[in-house]
Amino acid sequence: MKFLYPQFLWALGVLAIPLLIHLFNFRRYTTVYFSNTRFLQNVIKQSKAINRLKQLLIMTARMLAFAMLVLAFTNPYLPATNDAETQSGWASVYVDNSPSMLSGNGQNSALNTARTKAVDIIKALPENYRVQVLTNDFSGKQQRFYSKGEAIALIDEIEVSYAGRKATDIVDRISEAQKNVSAEGLDLFWISDFQKSGFENIPNWPQGWTRSVLPLTPTVGFGNVSIDSAWFEQPVLQPNFDQELFVLLQNSGSQNAQKLPISISLDGQLQGTKEVEVPANGKAQTSFVLRPAQAKAYNGEVKIENQDPSFDNSFFFAYNVDQPFKILLTGDKSRIEKFKRLFQDSIYNLTYMPTDAIDYAQVSAFDVFIVDAPSSLPSGLIQAIEAQLKSGKNLVIFPSGEDATATNNMLSNLRLPALGSKQGASTVLDINWNDPHYKGVFSSQPNNPSLPKSTENYSYPSTVGYPLLKLANGSPLITRIPVGQGSVLLATANLENTNLISQAIFVPTMLNAALYSRSLSELYTLSGKPNGPSYESETNEDIPLSIKTEDNAIIPRQRVRNGKVEIYDIPVSLKPALYNLEQEEKRVGYLALNTNPEESQWSFLEENTIRDIFGLQSSDVLEASAGSIDYSIKQRYQGTPLWKWFLAAALFFLFVEIILIKLWK
Repeated sequence: MKFLYPQFLWALGVLAIPLLIHLFNFRRYTTVYFSNTRFLQNVIKQSKAINRLKQLLIMTARMLAFAMLVLAFTNPYLPATNDAETQSGWASVYVDNSPSMLSGNGQNSALNTARTKAVDIIKALPENYRVQVLTNDFSGKQQRFYSKGEAIALIDEIEVSYAGRKATDIVDRISEAQKNVSAEGLDLFWISDFQKSGFENIPNWPQGWTRSVLPLTPTVGFGNVSIDSAWFEQPVLQPNFDQELFVLLQNSGSQNAQKLPISISLDGQLQGTKEVEVPANGKAQTSFVLRPAQAKAYNGEVKIENQDPSFDNSFFFAYNVDQPFKILLTGDKSRIEKFKRLFQDSIYNLTYMPTDAIDYAQVSAFDVFIVDAPSSLPSGLIQAIEAQLKSGKNLVIFPSGEDATATNNMLSNLRLPALGSKQGASTVLDINWNDPHYKGVFSSQPNNPSLPKSTENYSYPSTVGYPLLKLANGSPLITRIPVGQGSVLLATANLENTNLISQAIFVPTMLNAALYSRSLSELYTLSGKPNGPSYESETNEDIPLSIKTEDNAIIPRQRVRNGKVEIYDIPVSLKPALYNLEQEEKRVGYLALNTNPEESQWSFLEENTIRDIFGLQSSDVLEASAGSIDYSIKQRYQGTPLWKWFLAAALFFLFVEIILIKLWK
């Protein structure tokens, strides 16, 4: 047995007090006269012996009570195998600082409790231990081991992180730090609310790890309704056009959310409110109609009113309302007027240029290219259009009726099969209604539609790309072939050799070729995801984009690809919100950052499940009550504490003294 505070042993000197009381009895005796004491002599002798025994037992009980009380204050314990004063080792303390740990208010939040208990754990460790402090930040300084004092200082710096981490990622991160110091064993302390979404896969625990967990029950015990996602279905985002924004809500609770109020604002102006019912453990979809007045960048917020927990009540989005689609028409100029009538809507801007008069530097300004019956195509133009296909723009080709050489040169440069020999008259046999270019164009599939015909066409394999209009002779009349990020719409017949231009199906084919030349940019970015949004750079690409916060500007990692600046690895310290994205102090767009929907799934592991996942005994599950952590950890490293037994013994001997005094007359 050893003593944690042996300096209290000096107090054993108080045992001399009851001893002195019994050795020196200063009571005064009173003389009582009897006429004859002969009969009392025997009684006196017996009384003295009994009183002497009684006083001796009382003294012994009193001295033992004092001794046990003093020993209890020395904190005696049965030492562990290794002496805690010289014991050294490695420990990792993981503190879950995800948004779900914000449940509660102020000092009562789970995150604040986690910080406090992490300090208690570190203080209870042996002095020679080296400690890693890990959070969801995964910062570089968290991959080192520190002294106890330095580790406690890191605990004080912990703030909420919006980077979603899985249990397997956390274990891998700790394993890397362990390898860096070549530690054979590791003591892991895991402090978390143990949200189920983080334990979809069970980690493979390394050899030599001892594991302890501290579950923190969220103060908000009921379910959570949150916004899962938002999107536009239509590719056209133009001024003064109604744009329907769809919103998906999820309910992770066991009760229906009835008449849940949600609102939407655009550029800070309220656009509408709704009441939505979301079924228990289910999802519900609603939508809002937005009508922006001008072409510019917009930011918006969908908000759930009066709902706890509150960290995911707002959902942010941003998008650009574009200028008109720019279409470059080249080739046969005899059909200019027909194409102008086709693209006469204000959202299109058609420009005709002869193939030998195109400024290649201006090609990037167009969204779609229509090459109509070219007699020849310069190699520079072919290369310029190929570069635009890689960035997501579209190309429409109608071959010459006399010679397909120019068309085949372009197809060859795009590494596509060439047009074959000419075929005779044929009729369209099938229309691919499910292709994105036709899907949703008609409210219902027309019965017995008027189908295009051709008097002659070039043969082409129907296995290449996605045939939109398939002829009875096996070749497509028009096929869509993905190239890069864009598409090539290849016709196998010259417009003079088909009635396609007078058919209703021709209109959506051409208009959607323009509409789908611009892909919808991402409306938002999820915290913790590796890839962020991309933006058109209107200024020098060598000057980086910066995220403007309230206090300063953050320059995230970024790269230039396909003519756009892509942002990735957004700092996990950024809380979900709307941020200005600037270049040379000029705003080029918005960054809409949202909480990962997995964090909103308000479902947590039971203690039995936690023990199974971590392979623990009941004693390895720490309690957050005061003193419990200190007692459990010190018992592990310093041995079994005995002070409670000594205190109980002191009370027992005190009780024995009282019995002797009161009942022994």
